[in-house]
Amino acid sequence: ATLEFEGEWTTHPKFGDQFKAHSTIEKKPASSSALEKYIGSGLIYGVGPKIAKRIVNHFGKDTLEVFEENIERLTEVTGIATTKLDQIKASWTEHREIRNVMLFLQEFGVSTLFSVKIYKTYGNDAIKILKENPYRLSKDIYGIGFFSADKIALSMGIAKDSPKRMRAAISHVLSASREQGHCYLELEIIHQNVKALLKEDFKELVISEIEAMEKDNDLCTRMK
Repeated sequence: ATLEFEGEWTTHPKFGDQFKAHSTIEKKPASSSALEKYIGSGLIYGVGPKIAKRIVNHFGKDTLEVFEENIERLTEVTGIATTKLDQIKASWTEHREIRNVMLFLQEFGVSTLFSVKIYKTYGNDAIKILKENPYRLSKDIYGIGFFSADKIALSMGIAKDSPKRMRAAISHVLSASREQGHCYLELEIIHQNVKALLKEDFKELVISEIEAMEKDNDLCTRMK
Protein backbone atom coordinates (compact mmCIF):
# COMPACT_ATOMS: atom_id res chain seq x y z
CA ALA A 1 0.00 0.00 0.00
CA THR A 2 1.06 3.59 -0.52
CA LEU A 3 0.06 6.79 1.21
CA GLU A 4 -1.15 9.85 -0.68
CA PHE A 5 -0.71 13.14 1.14
CA GLU A 6 -2.61 16.35 0.53
CA GLY A 7 -1.04 19.58 1.72
CA GLU A 8 1.32 22.33 0.74
CA TRP A 9 5.01 23.07 0.42
CA THR A 10 6.53 25.45 2.96
CA THR A 11 10.03 26.81 3.46
CA HIS A 12 11.65 26.32 6.85
CA PRO A 13 14.31 28.95 7.69
CA LYS A 14 16.74 26.23 8.81
CA PHE A 15 15.74 23.03 7.01
CA GLY A 16 14.56 24.46 3.69
CA ASP A 17 11.63 23.14 1.66
CA GLN A 18 9.22 20.93 3.61
CA PHE A 19 5.85 19.41 2.79
CA LYS A 20 3.10 20.09 5.33
CA ALA A 21 0.42 17.41 5.03
CA HIS A 22 -3.20 18.21 5.85
CA SER A 23 -4.66 14.78 5.13
CA THR A 24 -3.55 11.24 4.34
CA ILE A 25 -5.20 8.70 2.05
CA GLU A 26 -4.09 5.08 1.88
CA LYS A 27 -3.93 3.71 -1.65
CA LYS A 28 -4.32 -0.04 -2.00
CA PRO A 29 -2.01 -1.97 -4.36
CA ALA A 30 -3.76 -2.19 -7.72
CA SER A 31 -1.88 -4.72 -9.87
CA SER A 32 -1.35 -8.42 -9.14
CA SER A 33 2.41 -7.94 -8.84
CA ALA A 34 1.91 -5.06 -6.41
CA LEU A 35 -0.47 -7.17 -4.33
CA GLU A 36 2.06 -10.01 -4.21
CA LYS A 37 4.83 -7.67 -3.09
CA TYR A 38 2.58 -6.08 -0.48
CA ILE A 39 1.33 -9.20 1.29
CA GLY A 40 4.55 -11.15 0.69
CA SER A 41 6.91 -8.45 1.93
CA GLY A 42 7.24 -9.95 5.41
CA LEU A 43 4.61 -7.61 6.75
CA ILE A 44 2.28 -10.54 7.46
CA TYR A 45 3.78 -13.38 9.46
CA GLY A 46 3.38 -16.68 7.62
CA VAL A 47 3.03 -15.14 4.16
CA GLY A 48 6.19 -15.20 2.09
CA PRO A 49 6.56 -14.55 -1.65
CA LYS A 50 5.45 -18.06 -2.67
CA ILE A 51 2.32 -18.10 -0.51
CA ALA A 52 1.57 -14.52 -1.54
CA LYS A 53 1.68 -15.51 -5.21
CA ARG A 54 -0.73 -18.40 -4.57
CA ILE A 55 -3.11 -16.14 -2.67
CA VAL A 56 -3.17 -13.49 -5.40
CA ASN A 57 -3.51 -16.10 -8.14
CA HIS A 58 -6.52 -17.53 -6.31
CA PHE A 59 -8.34 -14.34 -5.29
CA GLY A 60 -7.03 -11.83 -7.81
CA LYS A 61 -8.21 -8.25 -7.29
CA ASP A 62 -10.34 -9.38 -4.33
CA THR A 63 -7.27 -10.38 -2.30
CA LEU A 64 -7.31 -7.49 0.17
CA GLU A 65 -11.08 -7.71 0.49
CA VAL A 66 -10.65 -11.34 1.55
CA PHE A 67 -8.06 -10.30 4.16
CA GLU A 68 -10.34 -7.56 5.48
CA GLU A 69 -13.73 -9.25 5.40
CA ASN A 70 -13.41 -13.03 5.15
CA ILE A 71 -9.88 -14.06 6.00
CA GLU A 72 -10.93 -17.66 6.73
CA ARG A 73 -11.17 -18.14 2.97
CA LEU A 74 -7.37 -18.22 2.84
CA THR A 75 -7.61 -21.94 3.63
CA GLU A 76 -8.78 -22.33 0.03
CA VAL A 77 -5.16 -21.70 -0.95
CA THR A 78 -2.78 -24.65 -1.07
CA GLY A 79 -0.33 -24.53 1.83
CA ILE A 80 -2.56 -22.62 4.25
CA ALA A 81 -3.98 -24.88 6.93
CA THR A 82 -5.74 -23.88 10.15
CA THR A 83 -2.53 -23.31 12.13
CA LYS A 84 -1.02 -21.05 9.49
CA LEU A 85 -4.35 -19.25 9.10
CA ASP A 86 -4.32 -18.41 12.82
CA GLN A 87 -0.81 -16.95 12.46
CA ILE A 88 -1.83 -14.91 9.44
CA LYS A 89 -5.00 -13.62 11.13
CA ALA A 90 -3.11 -12.48 14.22
CA SER A 91 -0.41 -10.79 12.16
CA TRP A 92 -2.90 -9.09 9.83
CA THR A 93 -4.92 -7.77 12.78
CA GLU A 94 -1.80 -6.32 14.38
CA HIS A 95 -0.70 -4.78 11.09
CA ARG A 96 -4.12 -3.23 10.56
CA GLU A 97 -4.15 -1.70 14.04
CA ILE A 98 -0.61 -0.34 13.67
CA ARG A 99 -1.62 1.13 10.32
CA ASN A 100 -4.67 2.80 11.86
CA VAL A 101 -2.57 4.26 14.68
CA MET A 102 0.05 5.52 12.22
CA LEU A 103 -2.55 7.18 10.02
CA PHE A 104 -4.17 8.77 13.08
CA LEU A 105 -0.89 10.08 14.49
CA GLN A 106 0.52 11.31 11.18
CA GLU A 107 -2.15 14.00 11.25
CA PHE A 108 -0.46 15.39 14.35
CA GLY A 109 3.11 15.15 13.11
CA VAL A 110 4.11 11.97 14.95
CA SER A 111 6.82 9.96 13.19
CA THR A 112 6.48 6.33 12.16
CA LEU A 113 9.06 5.32 14.79
CA PHE A 114 7.07 6.81 17.64
CA SER A 115 3.79 5.57 16.19
CA VAL A 116 5.10 2.01 16.46
CA LYS A 117 6.37 2.67 20.01
CA ILE A 118 2.98 4.05 20.96
CA TYR A 119 1.19 1.04 19.51
CA LYS A 120 3.51 -1.38 21.29
CA THR A 121 2.82 0.42 24.58
CA TYR A 122 -0.95 0.85 24.33
CA GLY A 123 -1.90 -1.86 21.85
CA ASN A 124 -5.30 -1.68 20.18
CA ASP A 125 -6.44 0.98 22.68
CA ALA A 126 -3.81 3.48 21.48
CA ILE A 127 -6.15 5.85 19.65
CA LYS A 128 -8.74 5.76 22.43
CA ILE A 129 -6.10 6.46 25.10
CA LEU A 130 -4.57 9.35 23.17
CA LYS A 131 -7.94 10.94 22.49
CA GLU A 132 -8.69 10.79 26.21
CA ASN A 133 -5.33 12.15 27.35
CA PRO A 134 -2.44 12.71 24.93
CA TYR A 135 -0.25 13.88 27.82
CA ARG A 136 0.18 10.26 28.84
CA LEU A 137 2.77 10.11 26.08
CA SER A 138 5.23 12.11 28.16
CA LYS A 139 4.97 9.58 30.98
CA ASP A 140 4.73 6.35 29.04
CA ILE A 141 6.81 6.74 25.87
CA TYR A 142 10.58 7.12 26.15
CA GLY A 143 11.71 9.96 23.92
CA ILE A 144 8.48 11.95 24.12
CA GLY A 145 8.67 14.72 26.69
CA PHE A 146 6.20 17.34 27.81
CA PHE A 147 6.84 19.70 24.91
CA SER A 148 6.22 17.05 22.26
CA ALA A 149 3.14 15.75 24.06
CA ASP A 150 1.86 19.31 24.48
CA LYS A 151 2.29 20.04 20.78
CA ILE A 152 0.34 16.89 19.92
CA ALA A 153 -2.34 17.64 22.51
CA LEU A 154 -2.91 21.20 21.32
CA SER A 155 -3.10 20.07 17.70
CA MET A 156 -5.72 17.52 18.79
CA GLY A 157 -7.83 20.32 20.20
CA ILE A 158 -6.95 20.18 23.91
CA ALA A 159 -7.64 23.61 25.41
CA LYS A 160 -4.72 25.64 26.72
CA ASP A 161 -6.40 25.85 30.12
CA SER A 162 -7.30 22.15 30.23
CA PRO A 163 -6.83 20.49 33.65
CA LYS A 164 -4.99 17.70 31.83
CA ARG A 165 -2.52 20.23 30.46
CA MET A 166 -2.07 21.82 33.88
CA ARG A 167 -1.46 18.44 35.50
CA ALA A 168 1.07 17.45 32.85
CA ALA A 169 2.89 20.77 33.22
CA ILE A 170 3.00 20.47 37.02
CA SER A 171 4.28 16.91 36.75
CA HIS A 172 6.97 18.06 34.32
CA VAL A 173 8.08 20.84 36.66
CA LEU A 174 8.23 18.48 39.66
CA SER A 175 10.08 15.82 37.67
CA ALA A 176 12.64 18.36 36.48
CA SER A 177 13.15 19.57 40.05
CA ARG A 178 13.80 16.02 41.26
CA GLU A 179 16.44 15.59 38.58
CA GLN A 180 18.08 18.74 39.94
CA GLY A 181 18.16 17.22 43.43
CA HIS A 182 15.20 19.00 45.02
CA CYS A 183 12.99 17.12 47.48
CA TYR A 184 10.11 19.59 47.25
CA LEU A 185 9.06 22.89 45.71
CA GLU A 186 7.10 25.73 47.23
CA LEU A 187 3.75 26.45 45.63
CA GLU A 188 4.82 29.81 44.25
CA ILE A 189 7.89 28.28 42.61
CA ILE A 190 5.72 25.63 40.97
CA HIS A 191 3.40 28.37 39.77
CA GLN A 192 6.25 30.43 38.33
CA ASN A 193 7.85 27.43 36.64
CA VAL A 194 4.56 26.37 35.07
CA LYS A 195 4.02 29.95 33.94
CA ALA A 196 7.45 29.96 32.29
CA LEU A 197 6.81 26.54 30.76
CA LEU A 198 3.44 27.44 29.24
CA LYS A 199 4.33 31.09 28.59
CA GLU A 200 1.03 32.06 30.14
CA ASP A 201 -0.22 32.57 33.69
CA PHE A 202 -2.70 29.98 34.96
CA LYS A 203 -2.15 30.47 38.69
CA GLU A 204 -5.67 29.61 39.87
CA LEU A 205 -5.79 26.55 37.64
CA VAL A 206 -2.36 25.42 38.86
CA ILE A 207 -3.46 25.69 42.49
CA SER A 208 -6.72 23.89 41.73
CA GLU A 209 -4.95 21.08 39.90
CA ILE A 210 -2.38 20.64 42.66
CA GLU A 211 -5.27 20.12 45.07
CA ALA A 212 -6.79 17.58 42.68
CA MET A 213 -3.45 15.80 42.30
CA GLU A 214 -3.16 15.52 46.08
CA LYS A 215 -6.62 13.95 46.27
CA ASP A 216 -5.51 11.46 43.60
CA ASN A 217 -2.33 10.72 45.60
CA ASP A 218 -0.17 12.02 42.75
CA LEU A 219 1.66 14.35 45.13
CA CYS A 220 1.76 15.44 48.76
CA THR A 221 1.56 18.96 50.10
CA ARG A 222 2.57 20.34 53.47
CA MET A 223 1.41 23.53 55.10
CA LYS A 224 4.05 25.78 56.65
